[in-house]
Amino acid sequence: MANFSRDTFDRLKHYVGVRLQQGVPLVDADWNEAHDIRKDELETFLKWFVGDGVPAGNNGFEIVAVGSDEFSIADGYCLVGGWTAVNDWTEDPEHQSQPLQYSSQPLFTDQTLATQWGVDPLPALTPPGASRTDTVYLDVWEREVNAAEAPELVNELIGIETCVRTRREWVVRLAEGTTEPVAPAGHKFYRLATLHRDLGEDMTVSDLRHTSLTLAGKVDRAGDNITGDLTVGARLNVENISPGQYAARIYQLAGASSADGGLHIETSSTGVKSLAVSNAGTTNFVVTGDGKVGIGTESPTNPLHVEGEITSTGEWAGYKFSDRGGGDGNDWAWYSKENIVRLWREYVGDLLGITTSGNVGLGTTEPKAKLDVDGATRTKSLEIHPAPIDPTSEYFFVRRLNVLTYRHPVTSGIPVYFHIRTPDTTSSGQMWRYDLRGYAYGAQAPLDLVWVGHYYGGDIVSEAAFCRSETLTLEVSQYTGEGNHLYLKFGPIKPYVLHFVLDYQSCAEKRVHDEEGFEVKFREDSEDYLQPPAAPAV
Repeated sequence: MANFSRDTFDRLKHYVGVRLQQGVPLVDADWNEAHDIRKDELETFLKWFVGDGVPAGNNGFEIVAVGSDEFSIADGYCLVGGWTAVNDWTEDPEHQSQPLQYSSQPLFTDQTLATQWGVDPLPALTPPGASRTDTVYLDVWEREVNAAEAPELVNELIGIETCVRTRREWVVRLAEGTTEPVAPAGHKFYRLATLHRDLGEDMTVSDLRHTSLTLAGKVDRAGDNITGDLTVGARLNVENISPGQYAARIYQLAGASSADGGLHIETSSTGVKSLAVSNAGTTNFVVTGDGKVGIGTESPTNPLHVEGEITSTGEWAGYKFSDRGGGDGNDWAWYSKENIVRLWREYVGDLLGITTSGNVGLGTTEPKAKLDVDGATRTKSLEIHPAPIDPTSEYFFVRRLNVLTYRHPVTSGIPVYFHIRTPDTTSSGQMWRYDLRGYAYGAQAPLDLVWVGHYYGGDIVSEAAFCRSETLTLEVSQYTGEGNHLYLKFGPIKPYVLHFVLDYQSCAEKRVHDEEGFEVKFREDSEDYLQPPAAPAV
């Protein structure tokens, strides 16, 4: 410690200079107080009128990942609380223009030097046991240097050390986690970056520095008005906002037109982010230069791109959209009311309803079945899957599709064929019988077709299939399709309209076949037979 008579500097006295009088001795306390006044005034100016960060024209203290457990520190300048930290590592010829690395800093694992300087040594980076984000910060302090460390401070003419020096030191440290450490007395900290580290993976760096710092770019005067354009060549940071306060407010001037006021952000490229909202390095909201809005994504591909769920609540909850063709009366909306999901159209009302049990209503919002249609229907094909048959039942069951019209999407007059598929088997002894009675309008002839068969040991066996109509000649054939289902094919029928009633009968017992007709026997010890039902009126 240097030999000083006393320390007279006191910031709270607001002295701005020391004036030497004639005829009095010059003492160390006055000299040192004059220096401290000038130094404090410069530090105050830099702190409050320029700020913390990297001055324009250099890229000082940029953190660059080097593998998974090392990073480099770029040469340059950084202002921290009015102090200027200088990294001129590559200017030393011994370093061969290689950037300073974390482990190359003088305090790295050097307890002796740390004790001499009165600070903590720099520990080695510890590999994370799991995914972790750490904080890299700049630690700046000042220390006294005397002739014991710097012999050149001894005045050779008189053989004594007349004055000591104050040296500004810095070191880049890492704090595990994102909590900003508290600087001890005499030290000033500045966050440089965060490092996201995964076990065995390279580090990911998020730069936290304020760059391109200039006096002209520092605007921090509450109550001042800017009447002209404000050009900011660096980041515009709004810090230390009290709870309940706005970081920025943009007012619409009274009497201004709709084109005036508000927030206008203009970019020279459509691919850049005009506006982004981030938290802990993750961008949650972005507006691109070409007008795309992304929520939960940084790269929206549509005018509105949402990554995740969309929640709509309140009296008008739902999703409204317009017809792509435009025009009046073409607005649609999906919404839910009374636990029924509805499709609504402007000037018409609800057109579709889906209940919580899965019933779908077309033309009604109160469907009583899986599909409930209030109005005419039209289909190219129809598959019927009856409920499974209880193989222990003694009785057959009948399913009837009444007044069913098939239309084939071809031009009138072109012959078409119809196909019927067997149901899924639930028993190795299941039987089936199809009776199709109807009318072929193109041929002006009645239709009377029978198809009988059974499953036996997992195989599909067809006993017979033929047309009983005397006035309509049909080609009747069978083939096996996907899933080992058996198909009945009949036709041709033109001009493509066929109207018929379909009776489907099935049971789990054997079927008896004789020369005069087809009957279904549902108990072997009984003489009761099921006769084909009477043909319905056409």
